Amino acid sequence: MSQYFAQETFTTIFELNSVPALAYIGKTSQTTTPLPRTFHVHHDLAEIIFIRHGQGTYTINNHSYEIKKGDLIFINSGILHNETNGQNSISTYCIGIKKLRLKSLAENQLLPNTMCPVLQSGMLFSRIHQFFSILAYFVEHNLEPGAAEIGNCTMRFISHMTDLNG
Repeated sequence: MSQYFAQETFTTIFELNSVPALAYIGKTSQTTTPLPRTFHVHHDLAEIIFIRHGQGTYTINNHSYEIKKGDLIFINSGILHNETNGQNSISTYCIGIKKLRLKSLAENQLLPNTMCPVLQSGMLFSRIHQFFSILAYFVEHNLEPGAAEIGNCTMRFISHMTDLNG
């Protein structure tokens, strides 16, 4: 048997007394989800989109980004965005997180606005895919312990996997 102990102390990535909450998780598939949607803005949450399959173009804050399988797309609150896939098929997971207060960033901001919002998961693709799949299953079947806790864990996981905080 292998047994691993969690650290009892840690440095939080969140502002004091701030606990993010999962607003929603969505899953699109190649066969059931027509794209594009219309340009839109979320004023009360941030989004993280994980490209499970396919390729297309995301327009974020008037900049177009070619996206492909394995990309993570970070959309801050208040940022105009849209996705198109043209003739290509695309599958994604998309999560909305509200009440997010990362240190040194504005509310519901995942990245500084000067940073590219598209990051490649690389060798972590399967782990990130698994995480989103499990998260979707828990929320879909009402097995989650609470949206705030899931939002907190999600942000810690994404922060760690993508090394957003150095």
